[in-house]
Amino acid sequence: HRAHERAVALVGACREFDVRLLINDRVDVALATGADGVHLGQDDLPAAAARELLGDRAIIGISVDTVEEALAAEALPVDYIAIGPVFATSSKPDAGRVIGLDGVRTAAIVISKPLVAVGGIDLSNVGDVVAAGCDCVAVLSALFGSRGPEDATRRLIEAAEAALQRRGD
Repeated sequence: HRAHERAVALVGACREFDVRLLINDRVDVALATGADGVHLGQDDLPAAAARELLGDRAIIGISVDTVEEALAAEALPVDYIAIGPVFATSSKPDAGRVIGLDGVRTAAIVISKPLVAVGGIDLSNVGDVVAAGCDCVAVLSALFGSRGPEDATRRLIEAAEAALQRRGD
């Protein structure tokens, strides 16, 4: 199975560089390959079942579209909650309604688990997103600039760290 083969290769490469790897949606692939965890969507295996299969050491995250779903996810056996899209995104055509910076701010206030902001985040807005209260951002399109993913990652990290300093974290 191609997904399994790719995941085995990725787990091996990540171990070489001491990087954690989460598998998107597929608890079975995460379990079979020894990945560090899984990221679940609302229609994937329930978080409690994933936790039972993967154990306490696995990292489990879940995507939510609204602050209300984030509040509900607080009670789940997950390590982090990803909310979005913060802005319109072309990377995921079936993304829900945009929550904006106000959605990130509200979610950051009402949940205690680490909050990951996703959707439409790039160098032009990452500082505002981090300043709104999230603990982490997930990006895709922002990594593919003219200078390459390494440069884009460095610049995103610098902007996020500057926002964290302004926030006082």
